[in-house]
Amino acid sequence: MIVVVLAVPRIGGTDGYWMNGLYEAFCIICIFPLIVSMGAGGKVTGKRSTAICKFLGNISYPVYITHYPLIYMYTAWAYNNQATLAEGIPYMILTFVGAFVLAYAYLKLYDEPVRKWLTNRFLKRKTAE
Repeated sequence: MIVVVLAVPRIGGTDGYWMNGLYEAFCIICIFPLIVSMGAGGKVTGKRSTAICKFLGNISYPVYITHYPLIYMYTAWAYNNQATLAEGIPYMILTFVGAFVLAYAYLKLYDEPVRKWLTNRFLKRKTAE
């Protein structure tokens, strides 16, 4: 569904920008929440599937936070060097892998330790008082 929604080209000509705005509003208000609710209602079975989903869930926020600087650096490099697709593919792959490596490092070195500290500090009852 996401591929179909995102594959639609801009609707309306230069006099009809409002039609594209209506389409985008419809997607944001109706289609995307439907897609999210379909995914949220799913059940995951099996050890491997559960482990993969847990890993992707844990790393999703660090990827979200850390990928933008890498994308901007790659885009600036490609623009400044007028790189062709063939020249850019190795750097695209490096950017993709780098985003996940950086996100995983962020998850293990910052996110999980801070969450553990906050849990111990604020959510666990002190029994030795």
